[in-house]
Amino acid sequence: RLIESQGSGTSPLASRRYGRLDLGAFAVEIDKPLFPLALVADSISPDSTRLATDVRLTPSSTPHLSYAYQWFSFSAVVVIGFMLLLRKVSR
Repeated sequence: RLIESQGSGTSPLASRRYGRLDLGAFAVEIDKPLFPLALVADSISPDSTRLATDVRLTPSSTPHLSYAYQWFSFSAVVVIGFMLLLRKVSR
């Protein structure tokens, strides 16, 4: 089956599945040219089915710090707002 795996939610093709594919009709439907070819694996090695476990990502601290500042600010606003609300109610 052909499934559009990373389409936008607004795409009319995002939820469709195709059991048999007519390339001409599909090209008209998506309004893009398609080429009549297929990729076929000659052989599959046992190593090709394993997940890569030695991938090392180098984390950047910049996005994490911005999220930390953002959530710290949100919590500060909530705490200060709650304190002001308690002060107003206690009067």
